[in-house]
Amino acid sequence: MLAVACFARVRINQGRTSVRADTLAHGLPSTAWQRNSAGVGAKGPRYYDWAWIHIGTGGHRHLLVRRNRTTGELAFYLCCSPTEVALSALVRVAGARWSVEECFQAAKRQVGLDHYQVRHWTSWHRHITLAMLALAFLAAVAASAAALRGFPCTRATEAPLDRRARGKLRLRTCVGRKIACLAGVDSIS
Repeated sequence: MLAVACFARVRINQGRTSVRADTLAHGLPSTAWQRNSAGVGAKGPRYYDWAWIHIGTGGHRHLLVRRNRTTGELAFYLCCSPTEVALSALVRVAGARWSVEECFQAAKRQVGLDHYQVRHWTSWHRHITLAMLALAFLAAVAASAAALRGFPCTRATEAPLDRRARGKLRLRTCVGRKIACLAGVDSIS
């Protein structure tokens, strides 16, 4: 799947005719449009009107058209699949693009993916690699913390900690209660 501009030319009629994508979309009847969700967004499911047009000489090449239900704005995708695919599957793949963009936005906000001033490819590559590694680490920590939510951190069978062990525990848990929970200790005393 490839997002294309409205002026992209696609071939129809077994590859004999080259037509602009927006010209094809404006000629579609109202019955060609189907309402589908492109996935869940920040405000719930992202519903759009979708239509697809068979293009090219191959049996599984389509122009997928997305129409915003309120503004009427159109977006176009060239699709090619090895086997026949349902419209809902193509819509799901087109909707996955937003999750990738959200990941890059999170990387820019949280780990400074876009804060680099380099003159060579090697420096840029190191910066990007470290930023993405930091984001992966933060995502793993957030996932493990989310897995522990709702589970009480109580272990009644453990013996109380002596004074020296409590000091080490206090030092290890200076970032918060969740780490104490990860260590399997009821409270920090």
